[in-house]
Amino acid sequence: MRQKLLLFALTLLLAAAGTFAGNTHRPTQEQLPEYYPYALMSYLSELDAVLSCDAVESQLFSVFRLSYLGGRGIRMVVDEEDIPENWRSHFAVTRQPGELSTANLDCPSNNQLVGQIAVPDSDITARVFVQAATELPGRVVLAFSGEQPATTFQCLLSEPQVSGPCALVRHQLQTILDLVGDLKNQYPDHAIDIAGYSYSGALVQALMFASPLVDQAYIFNSHGVHPGWLDGMTAERLASIHHIYIEGSYLHGRDNNPLNRYSRWRLPTHKVAGSAVALSPEGLEPNLRQIYRLNHHDSWLDTLYNLMTESWVLHSKEAVLRTFEAHLELDFPW
Repeated sequence: MRQKLLLFALTLLLAAAGTFAGNTHRPTQEQLPEYYPYALMSYLSELDAVLSCDAVESQLFSVFRLSYLGGRGIRMVVDEEDIPENWRSHFAVTRQPGELSTANLDCPSNNQLVGQIAVPDSDITARVFVQAATELPGRVVLAFSGEQPATTFQCLLSEPQVSGPCALVRHQLQTILDLVGDLKNQYPDHAIDIAGYSYSGALVQALMFASPLVDQAYIFNSHGVHPGWLDGMTAERLASIHHIYIEGSYLHGRDNNPLNRYSRWRLPTHKVAGSAVALSPEGLEPNLRQIYRLNHHDSWLDTLYNLMTESWVLHSKEAVLRTFEAHLELDFPW
């Protein structure tokens, strides 16, 4: 009986240790400007409407951040010609030519710049960003949306299967690998990077294992993928996965309340591979709660619950982006 109690206590301690395997450190001042563009591209991958004329605030949010990327030579792909030909039927753009751009805010209502690729036979979407080659090699970034617990993402948290609903995941991964290969053919002088947030972080880890064409992976507040999807990953590939998380967030929570559905006692079983970089939200919590409230239209009960528990607010994509911007002292509008 005593041994069982000790084993149970050890299990709780392991669960409380976090959801990554490896060392954790705070980012250096040199790392922050390296990671932030990927956090921003990951954020933009989540939005159905990156640039909308319905509200001035929405326009300013996108314009400032797209301008930041532009200053670093990074552009979001919005033209079909910049997508491999056999993917153009899966590429969605809704706009009126010449009337919607970051330089012209006088555009008709309800126009939206979408620019998303819908991966066939799956519920996965992604946006493509291209960084021009200057002194450094050019880069193509494939940023996956992943806020919602889509079927594919859920399957990546469990052991690979040869039958049942999760058996399709291997086919879906291969489809994405085909996209990566086609992008490499279209941009042969560019490195290929991938980025994901939350559930799509598991997808990014699996792709990093499966494709030698991918150079670097950046994941934010991410779920761990089942080890079966990473069986045999080399240390070199593992070192190319950069995991950044917000301290106190859902997957790295500080709430020990066993009744809290986001409590650290109920963290996912599998851990994010590799080392991690921790960003502190200290002093930002009231601002992050306000931003979360404005961006999420939950029922009043869910909103109250999430604001009280805080760990889910700190997990949100808004918290990732705003914490980066605070550390970089970027005064961007929300």
